[in-house]
Amino acid sequence: MQVFTYNPVTGELIGISEADESPLEPGKLLMPAYSTEIVPPEFNPKTEIVYFDIDSKVWRKQDLDQEPPVPLISDRDVEYLKDELKLIKQKKSEILEKIGLSQKEIDILLVDLPTEDIINKLIGQPIPSQGLPSLLHPEDK
Repeated sequence: MQVFTYNPVTGELIGISEADESPLEPGKLLMPAYSTEIVPPEFNPKTEIVYFDIDSKVWRKQDLDQEPPVPLISDRDVEYLKDELKLIKQKKSEILEKIGLSQKEIDILLVDLPTEDIINKLIGQPIPSQGLPSLLHPEDK
């Protein structure tokens, strides 16, 4: 079966691949990475690009001379980052307390973390291509 492969960062159509049926699960396709069964719309490659919107699972067309839409960091995103920051400070503080440090020593060691003021300045900034940054390590979530 034909599937359509896209760039994992930009979503731009790369080409057509074949998805094979799983030998262990008949009827189930083994999909290549960054591909979809959804057929892209027809487009003129000289004047347009077509890209896969991963969030909404649809193909979109765009004129080559048009600036791509840039998602911006929202108030809600910043509130999420602030919640992560509070959790990080709490966890680090608990660990430093357990090893017997004073509150003053703990405060000095936590100084390298971003402040809420710095996080607030992110509102309206473009979201990086790899997505909204996380302040937490995966094991802390």
